[in-house]
Amino acid sequence: MRYNRTARYSGTTSISINAVAFVSLNKAFAIGSGGSVLKTSDGGINWVVQQSGTVNALNAISVSDEDTGTAVGDSGTILRTAD
Repeated sequence: MRYNRTARYSGTTSISINAVAFVSLNKAFAIGSGGSVLKTSDGGINWVVQQSGTVNALNAISVSDEDTGTAVGDSGTILRTAD
């Protein structure tokens, strides 16, 4: 399988991205410093900041489908979404 690696600008200047998880070719989530969650629906061309409810850094993310995902981070932070 061949992957197209193209750098994309997230639209944020103060967020360090720690992990990215793709649900499909176009839909993905990125997580990082300060509880940052970003979402794209166009393969990373545009990113939208989502509210996470935490200021702890998020370090890993797993998504099982377009509605279900889990992110973990500093100080035992565990976030889960089903929508």
